[in-house]
Parts: sequence; C-alpha cells; structure tokens
Amino acid sequence: AMGITTAQTATLMVNSDDTPEEDDVIVLTLTEMGTQATTQGFALGGPHRITIPANDQLSIGFNRSTLEAHESMGPQQRATVGTGVMTAPEITVGIRVSGDSTAVADEDYMAGGIPSTVTIPMGANAAFLGSSNNFIGTINDSDDEPLETLILEIFEPSSPKWPEGINLDRDKATLTLNIIDDDVPAMTIGFGSYNTETSLDEGAGEGDPGSAVISLELAANLPSSTDVTIMITGVSDASGYTLYRQTRDGPVALTNNVVTIPMGGITNVSLVLTAPEDDDTNDENIILTLSGALPSGWDFGSANSPDTWSLTVNDNDGS
Repeated sequence: AMGITTAQTATLMVNSDDTPEEDDVIVLTLTEMGTQATTQGFALGGPHRITIPANDQLSIGFNRSTLEAHESMGPQQRATVGTGVMTAPEITVGIRVSGDSTAVADEDYMAGGIPSTVTIPMGANAAFLGSSNNFIGTINDSDDEPLETLILEIFEPSSPKWPEGINLDRDKATLTLNIIDDDVPAMTIGFGSYNTETSLDEGAGEGDPGSAVISLELAANLPSSTDVTIMITGVSDASGYTLYRQTRDGPVALTNNVVTIPMGGITNVSLVLTAPEDDDTNDENIILTLSGALPSGWDFGSANSPDTWSLTVNDNDGS
C-alpha cells in the first residue's frame, strides 16, 4: 500500500530437464501500470537478467550411423562429429578404424583421408571429418567383391582430455561406411566357395563316410551346354579315382572325369570323389584342376571360387 510497502518478492520457478543445452537467459523488465509512479517522482529500474546455467552433460557422437557409397564415387562422403548443441570449450575427438571393418586400407578406401583427431571449435557444435567437401575416398577397382564396410569409432584421446561434463554418446559412437562394388561379375566356373572337404579315405566307396563331397559353382547360367574336365594330379596313377555326379536318381559315375553342365537353369554341380585301396602306407595329396572349352566371356576360377582343389588321401594300411 502507498507509504508502507517498499519491496515485493517474486519467485521464479525453473523447470528441470535432461536435455543438453546452452545456458538460458531470462530478462525481467518492469512496466508502469498507470501514471502514479512517474507522477510522484519515481523512476523504473532497468531490465534484470537471470542466467539459468545448463547442468546436463554434453554427449559427443557422429551425426549419422551409416553412409553408403559405390566404390567408383571416390572422395565424396561427408560426416560430422558433434555435440548436438553449442559448446563453450574446444573439444578434440579421437577417430580410429574399427577392427570389425572388412574394407582394406588403401585397397578399398583412402586411409589418408581419415583424420586421427577432429577438433570441435570453441562455441561450435560440430566439425567435419576432413574438409567440408569430403573425408573418405573409396578406391575403384575391377574386382568383383561383396559389400565391404569401413567402421569408424570415436574415443576420448589421452591428451587433451575432454572437459568435465562431456561424455561419449554410446548410441552414436560408430559410423559405418558401406562400400558397394560396381563391377560386373566375371563369368566363371570354379570349385564352390562353401566347399569344406579337404580329405578322403582310401577305399571308401561312394556314399561312405570317407568319400569327399565337393561342388562346382557357376557365376551365372551358361549360354550353352558345356563339358568340363576334372583332372586329377599329384599321384602316379589316378585311374582308380572315381568322380560321381549327384542327381535326383542317385549318383552317376563320370566318364573320363567329364561333367556336362547344361545350358541355363543351373549354377551348382554336386560331385563325390572316391579313392582306390592300395598297399602304400603313406598319405597322398591330390589336386583337382578344371579344364575344357568354355563359352565366350567365360573362364575357370575366381577369387572366391578357385579352379583347383587340393585333398589329402588318408592311408588305412598302417606303417
């Protein structure tokens, strides 16, 4: 009331949250209600600023979890490391290649384009890996390859350490670059990439546990019926070895170790190899090699499907 009250107290309530953010500033300004104060010689005070300091921790992470690039794209991939909000201190972030990556340095990507550290400047909230235009260069080649991955990890360097209140966002700690092969697969015939048989027992018949099951793998359907000869070397007499082709009607022995692969509709041929019984007391090593006249544009063997296969023949005669 007039002549009695000289001050009033106002309480400002601040809501708490768990979102990392900058300090908030509230400005309180007095405004005159009517003309009584000024007509009696009173003046209004200036604005009052209240700073609400942020007390939530800042987290560091990549701005995305995955990138995708064809190997022919070269250095065109971009990504940033950041905190998500403006930061006051300068922050140095360590970058390293994960051991889980399948891509090979300087064969599939340019290792020199990946920095060992990235610095987020004072007052900024992010920094590019490399320049603003690129940071990872993929390397183009002519090899037919599966999808390859380059995985980058963020870590806190030993020096300089991160300021107090700065932590790694575990959900954004890695960035995976998927490198897509853009080469046309070579037209090849080879031993199956999933073959696991590396030995067989002498004297074991077709279907017996000691026989070896192997397969031929085709990159695509053949344009014409093709004869493939499987040569057996490594032993003085290979005449006792028998190759069978697995069919719906049962195994069929190959004549002169020649398998006929029909045109179209088949990309895998399953075979069984048996070894003869002899009086030799030593294990023997044999090599199967593919040969024959192939259609134009076709060849034997590839990186994943070789044109030779080695097996050990286990002796059962004793020493």
